[in-house]
Amino acid sequence: MKRTHVLSFEMMPPRSHGAVELFWSCSKQLVALRPDFISITYGAGGFDYTSSLEVITKLVDDTPVIPIAHLTCIRTPKSVLEETVNAFLDAGVRMFLALRGDEPKGKNWIQLMTSSELTHLIRMLDKKRLRKNADNKFNAIARPLVVCVAAFPNGNPITRTTIDQEVDKLLEKQDAGADFAITQVYYSSSEFDNFMKKASKAGVQIPILAGVLPTWEPARLLRTQSNIGVQAPSKLLDLLESARDEEEQREIGLQFWVDLAQNALDSGAPGIHAFTFNKPNPPTLLAQRLGLL
Repeated sequence: MKRTHVLSFEMMPPRSHGAVELFWSCSKQLVALRPDFISITYGAGGFDYTSSLEVITKLVDDTPVIPIAHLTCIRTPKSVLEETVNAFLDAGVRMFLALRGDEPKGKNWIQLMTSSELTHLIRMLDKKRLRKNADNKFNAIARPLVVCVAAFPNGNPITRTTIDQEVDKLLEKQDAGADFAITQVYYSSSEFDNFMKKASKAGVQIPILAGVLPTWEPARLLRTQSNIGVQAPSKLLDLLESARDEEEQREIGLQFWVDLAQNALDSGAPGIHAFTFNKPNPPTLLAQRLGLL
């Protein structure tokens, strides 16, 4: 039976030699679920794409899965971004996630480019390649370039933008050539529904996948809260922390994410994108409960 909704995962490239085996073990299990794609984050702190490129090249060469390469632009000169994009294109990558990136903590920084401008840059560089080489042109016909962007159902706490401002930004990304969007982590179905309605009314036509974080670990939720600024519900944290045992804690957390993801699908989201933190069991259980396998 063909799956009727998109299923995709996010993984992080291994940050140490000891994490390599764990990464590929997780990758093998997730690839076996036949996801529509797996996105690979940009690397340590957004500064070094080497580990990401190495992982994605192996995925392109050795697996049937489609990899998406994350790119961030907040602290990166245009010349470096061009070098990075061309390196991924040379490796056979045809899907990108164009992101602003995180602000460095406690440091002075300059925003050199927006995610909309990065989206435009990726498309421009690919067109240059097509003009130079007939093989590249045929490859582009067989495997068109796809650029994904981020969406923020609650507004972006890091940049202090409102929901309406994020809808406007999503329109800009769409106009720059974005093909679809993935939401940041969110915890409320009503917030997701509200964002989808506002985006549609404003003229956003690209598909928006619901980004979910299937975990039942309070510590993971709190670390994510610290990193992205989106508050984890205190009620959920209390329920997880008061669970009698690991099995009950897992069921509480899993059911929360199943309900959230199912609402997104019922509300018109074309699919689910699960942030895995290189742990295969939670997203596998989520996909099973949703009937996405």
